[in-house]
Amino acid sequence: MTVQITLDDGKQRIARTAAQGRFDRRKNTRHRWGYQQNEHSIDVELDAIGAEIAAGLSIGVTWKDSSVPDSDGDLGERIQVRHTKWGTGRLLVHPEDKDDHCFILVRGKFPTFSIVGWMGGGEAKQRQWWTDPSRRGRWCYAVPGDGLRSISTLAETP
Repeated sequence: MTVQITLDDGKQRIARTAAQGRFDRRKNTRHRWGYQQNEHSIDVELDAIGAEIAAGLSIGVTWKDSSVPDSDGDLGERIQVRHTKWGTGRLLVHPEDKDDHCFILVRGKFPTFSIVGWMGGGEAKQRQWWTDPSRRGRWCYAVPGDGLRSISTLAETP
C-alpha cells in the first residue's frame, strides 16, 4: 500500500536548508554515478532530501542530515532511500549496495511524495531485474513497485 506524504512548512524549511548545504558541499566533487552538477542540481538535492524526510515520517524515524550521505544509511543504520520523480519509477539497487540494507522507494517531487515500499538489498539483486534503465551504461537492479513490500512491514523486520 502506497503512503502519500506532503511535508509541512517546518519540514520544507529543514529540507531547503539541508539541500543548499548538500549542494554547496558537492559543488566541486564528482558524483559517484557520474551525475553532472548544474543549475538544476539544487532541485535534485531538494527532491532527494524531501524523499528521505518523507520516508522517515512513514516509518517513525527522524531524519538527520549527514555530511557523508549513504555512509550507514539515509535513515539511520541500514535504511537507504531511493527517490525518483517518475510516477512509475522503479527501486534501483546497485551491485555494490549492501545486501543487509533495506531500500525504500519514494516517488514524487518536493514537497509531496509517495512511499511505494521497500526491499532488502540482497533480495533485490535478482537476474530478472538486471537492466540499464538510463541506457548510459549504469547497470543496476530495477525492482518494480509492485514487487516491493508494504512500508508498514519495515518496522517488523529485524
